[in-house]
Amino acid sequence: MNTKTGVGSLLLISTVMSVSAQRTTARNSQASGKRDVGIAIVQAKYQAPAGTGPSGFIKSQAAAGTAVLPDTSAINATAHSPSDSVTVQLQSSFPPPGSITEDVPLDAIGASLLTLGNGVRVILKPTKFQPGQVIFHAFSPGGSSLYDDNNYQSASHASDFINRSGLANLDASQFSRFMEGSQLEVNTYIEERMEGLAGHNATSEMEKALQLIHLSFTSPRKDTAVFRETLNQYHLVLEEAQRNAMSSFNDSASAWLWNYNPRRSRLTPAKVNQLNLDRMFKIYNDRFGDASDFVFVFVGNFDKATIRPLLENYLGSLPGTGRQETPRDYAVRIPPGRIRK
Repeated sequence: MNTKTGVGSLLLISTVMSVSAQRTTARNSQASGKRDVGIAIVQAKYQAPAGTGPSGFIKSQAAAGTAVLPDTSAINATAHSPSDSVTVQLQSSFPPPGSITEDVPLDAIGASLLTLGNGVRVILKPTKFQPGQVIFHAFSPGGSSLYDDNNYQSASHASDFINRSGLANLDASQFSRFMEGSQLEVNTYIEERMEGLAGHNATSEMEKALQLIHLSFTSPRKDTAVFRETLNQYHLVLEEAQRNAMSSFNDSASAWLWNYNPRRSRLTPAKVNQLNLDRMFKIYNDRFGDASDFVFVFVGNFDKATIRPLLENYLGSLPGTGRQETPRDYAVRIPPGRIRK
């Protein structure tokens, strides 16, 4: 491997892990800070245990604790209440595993670049900085830039609504019980120029994390009740913001700087009304329906020989058609010179 490749790989991992810390949007979160609104929007997906978790695109607090590693055919968790015991099972039959077709050492940074048969690329960087912890991030070019202005709001908010609607056969409440006691997060996002997912897990939860990653691509849920409740929350927050002088000033300044471009202006009640659940679900499936141009990065306390077959099982079996996309540039720029209003 030449020096240019080594430096490029190092920059890639550094950038990805920095973005990962900023982008993580928690499935198991209670409060969020949406930048479009400017003040907190209550994340109503479900009540999470108090604990840890990095801030993200919708800033959140993650569940803390430990979880039992499940088998490969089903993920099981049991939640106990004073009156009863409820078993929540997330079941899914996974496709046949793929295979690793290439393994390139990145010796300069102590990492490896794996390529799977479906086109998915994986960078592995084992470390012992945080014993028992693994951080991961995945990204693909495209994002909301690939949708016109009429669909921009649904595209940019799609993952927010999908993330709080549960996963596979579990609704939000059931998924909350399933995740109790776990250190694991898997959270998807769609931003202007890319889509992806981010999260972290205990080393003992590595297989469970990869199962949830797989299901985030293949088995998202849409929930009409969650959609309606979230819309109501957005409207309540925006009503409060309209009574805030600083919020009004920031809205006006943003509009001036970006020449009133709808892709840079603040969220408004009219924009909230543009959100369409069916359209968001379709866009989400479009963004995550083909994994062939995704790059995954795993950094943390794991053994490469142990994780390789798991990658083949759960990432190698993701759908991939060889799609290659380039984000669209709408030439949204801050006007040159002094702006007077």
